[in-house]
Amino acid sequence: MAFGFARTVIAGMILFFGGILFIIFISLGNNTAQVDPLMATIEPFLACKYTNTTPQDIPIYSAPFSAEMLEMDILGDSVQLTVTKMRETHAFVTIRGNYGGWVERDLGVLTGNCDLPLDESPLTDFATICFFRPTEQTTLYADTALQSVVESIKPTEAYVIIGQTENAYQIRISSLMGGYVDKTKGLASGACGLIPIVES
Repeated sequence: MAFGFARTVIAGMILFFGGILFIIFISLGNNTAQVDPLMATIEPFLACKYTNTTPQDIPIYSAPFSAEMLEMDILGDSVQLTVTKMRETHAFVTIRGNYGGWVERDLGVLTGNCDLPLDESPLTDFATICFFRPTEQTTLYADTALQSVVESIKPTEAYVIIGQTENAYQIRISSLMGGYVDKTKGLASGACGLIPIVES
């Protein structure tokens, strides 16, 4: 009789403590569910943001290269957009959904968690750029008449075309340096259908 009573007490204690453990686990589950919406609020807040700090609209480019023919949109003064990719001179901003483009980093400020991996893909990977590839060692000129020599350029490189005349392409060697090359000294490739005409 005593043995049966003891067994009943033990079974009751097991059920009691089991119920407490069950309640604890349910509570932990609820706490976890409550944290998720909080993180959903915090993460966008901490995302890398780019703010235009100039007193005017700035261009958004279809590739990380500043050229008029690559302009696809504008970013207004003090407008802030989320950054998802970074290069040394440009940042990729999302305009809506997956749609976005590149802005010059020097024309704005970055805030938030901007420790993003550097995008080092070559410019030739961007489908919206037109390139000039010399087929021989050729010359870069300062004028459309191809008279004033700047320097010699290598046939192993691809140079961004930003304009053209009847006989020459206007190319950029870097963001700070450019000039004109004889069209017959190389080949154009890429998105070359909308190259603007420059004054001769």
